Amino acid sequence: MNLVELFIYPIKSCGKIALNQGEVTLKGLDCDREFMWVDESGQFVTQRTHPQLAKIRVQQLGELIELSVEDQNIKSFQLQPILTGISKPVQVWRDQTVAIDQGDEVANWLQNALKLNDQSPFRLMRQSPDFIRPVDPNYAVNINNQVSFADGYPCLLTNTASLNELNRKLTEIYPI
Repeated sequence: MNLVELFIYPIKSCGKIALNQGEVTLKGLDCDREFMWVDESGQFVTQRTHPQLAKIRVQQLGELIELSVEDQNIKSFQLQPILTGISKPVQVWRDQTVAIDQGDEVANWLQNALKLNDQSPFRLMRQSPDFIRPVDPNYAVNINNQVSFADGYPCLLTNTASLNELNRKLTEIYPI
């Protein structure tokens, strides 16, 4: 098997970052889905309910994470991740944990960038250092397997044959 492409999604449901190589940790690829947006109740927010999150591009700039959207009128935002700070309860599917709020500035940027004026602002949350979320025991290789804010598994793999078959059936071609 040959690895063709490797991506991380630092913020769940936002843009990907292509890698030439990556470090695998207990929770999957390093920095993958380390952050997620939550609503005012702490429930995770994804493209399933807010497809406009797909418009957010993510770029790693050393210690900073730059967020941008295609709209030329919206200035990009450079996030300096907050490593310690206000921890709040959050929920990913059936799993409850605590995460670190990344502040008002990035929450306001998202509100403006996605024109969410009629909604309560989403908050960007980062895994706390002591964050532990076990993989569902029905699917874990061992009881110590963990997952980040990804849906359920530390690494997700697909193959080019499946993508080619999907694209054969679609009118518009999609890359991975």
